[in-house]
Amino acid sequence: MPVSRLFWNELYIAPELEPEFAESPAVRRITASANWENASRRAHQAKMVDYPEAMRLKRRVLEEMAKELLRRQTPRTAAFLAYVAGHTDLPGYARFRAVHEQRRTDWTEWPRRMKEGTLTAADSDSQRERYHQYVQWIAELQLARIGERAGRGGLYLDFPLGVHPHGYDVWRNQPRFARAASAGAPPDELFPDGQNWAFPPLHPEAIRSEGYRYFRSSLRHQMRHAELLRIDHVMGMNRLYWIPEGIATRDGVYVRYRAEEMYAVLSLESHRARTTVVGENLGTVPVAVDEAMKRHGVRGMYILQFSVSPATKKTLSSPARETVASFNTHDTPPFAGFLKGRDIADFRRLGVFTNESAAQKRGERQRAVASLAKAFGVDRMPERTAPLALLSRCLRWLAESPARIVIVNLEDLWLEQWPQNIPGTGAGTSHPEQPNWRRKARYTLEQILANRSLRGLLTRAFGNRNA
Repeated sequence: MPVSRLFWNELYIAPELEPEFAESPAVRRITASANWENASRRAHQAKMVDYPEAMRLKRRVLEEMAKELLRRQTPRTAAFLAYVAGHTDLPGYARFRAVHEQRRTDWTEWPRRMKEGTLTAADSDSQRERYHQYVQWIAELQLARIGERAGRGGLYLDFPLGVHPHGYDVWRNQPRFARAASAGAPPDELFPDGQNWAFPPLHPEAIRSEGYRYFRSSLRHQMRHAELLRIDHVMGMNRLYWIPEGIATRDGVYVRYRAEEMYAVLSLESHRARTTVVGENLGTVPVAVDEAMKRHGVRGMYILQFSVSPATKKTLSSPARETVASFNTHDTPPFAGFLKGRDIADFRRLGVFTNESAAQKRGERQRAVASLAKAFGVDRMPERTAPLALLSRCLRWLAESPARIVIVNLEDLWLEQWPQNIPGTGAGTSHPEQPNWRRKARYTLEQILANRSLRGLLTRAFGNRNA
């Protein structure tokens, strides 16, 4: 859960790309020290990302870079100050972050005045505030440069469904959130107890009474740099599953939103920013959602592994033209993991499946994979070469399908079996936390771009198109 949908996560900044990195004597001393070099080496060599440690290392450098920018008083300093002046919400956000760091407690435990949304200069440290203003500016600069380099394809960003209950957005917009409830999902075959996502849902009448200002601002922030914007759980614009405090997850209730009004806001902001909108319409999707998406020009998603049907003569249903097609998503197993049934083994290990249900799922998966292999003519290939050949033909099939946009999970190119994310685990669930989003990819982006075999796989699938 992000701290905010109105600002960027500074963890993803690349400090060395900015001039202050080279200009600051303090940065040079820090990065040349044995302690920093050793800590940095350990972080790079670790199999899992240690986010707090990564941020600690990066922050030491970024703080000194902010000081250097203000000390030099160059045209770049003026550009930074103009950016802060032009973003009226930024000083308040920076102050909130600074106070949070100083007090080391959630805002719900602050004194009444501060808890209710009023912070003064005396509550905060000005240097911390400047740091948070600086990193937002750098994040904007770097996103803009990436977008320019991306060219025609542009950036495909993600609009998260919710925000952290102890983050800036909820503190700043308390009446707009139903803080006595959590959003989630009702019981289903995979999660018989339902899911509690542990963030407060937006209050449908409160956001309407202010003309959807917070929703508009959140979209506008993301769309500044997005050619495409994926709306997580787009069904939430129609209805969202609420779990009141003290109530079991399975006993929650759907709360409806004014969908046509929310789609109108989404359409207006999309038009202004010239951003294509993609709705994550996977899982249990009411008919009204797909109808609303089609009516408002929101692209749906097509996932190939969901479409394999060994029970019919036609193994695969083809994606529609106005969809974003891919083999999988971040919530499903990678290609090789799907073939091996690694996700079924994970859910059995976590207690989501019983032995009996896992055996049934494995049988279904084996039949689906056999059907897919036969449809693409790799069923008689040696086991060693069949997976890569099947991947290549699946990608080619997607590339030649009516879908105008196709997404490839880079980890599929080297047949990674382990997922980045196992949904329905950790806080708010009955299943133990997993190292989600912490496993490092086998190759860096630079290595992928330089790898002829990986690039060749994409070229064979997509030809000379912008793959």
